[in-house]
Amino acid sequence: MKIDSRPIDEIKPYEKNPRVNDQAVEAVAASIREFGFR
Repeated sequence: MKIDSRPIDEIKPYEKNPRVNDQAVEAVAASIREFGFR
């Protein structure tokens, strides 16, 4: 394993990160309202 030290300003967030999906929040909320949460 190679560990690289870099200045923090060189680090960029990954554009396709699945955890960042503000558009899905309303869809999930609507699904929970319709079908419930188990």
